[in-house]
Amino acid sequence: MIDRKACTCIHIEPIRDQVKEKYGNINCGNDIHPETWNRYPCELNTKTKCQNDHCDGKINFLVSIPTRDIKIITALFIRKERRGYALLNQALRNLFEEGILEKIETVDKELDMPIIPLPVKYYKNPPLPSHSFEKK
Repeated sequence: MIDRKACTCIHIEPIRDQVKEKYGNINCGNDIHPETWNRYPCELNTKTKCQNDHCDGKINFLVSIPTRDIKIITALFIRKERRGYALLNQALRNLFEEGILEKIETVDKELDMPIIPLPVKYYKNPPLPSHSFEKK
């Protein structure tokens, strides 16, 4: 059985409208359509190889508050609803705190897998794998 994870999201349409009204230079990744900010159906779903109820992607745009900066939204697309949402994470909260976005209602969604992989710790000089010390 697949573990389901609850997350707090915001509908992507009001975010899209507010950002497009205020800023240009919007770049969408992972096959997201720049006009709709949608990714339905994704390539894997079209080929019926996808096992998940959603897919995700990134949307970034440039702002000048206080200096030129790139802001990133983590977008989720729930296939059953054919609708996009933005994950309410710290990056999205910062957009509200900085006044880039104004009040938008949140919704809770339950998805069938973790949305964002756990952070990976990178070292300047990573340790060698233990098997490299074994005698041959």
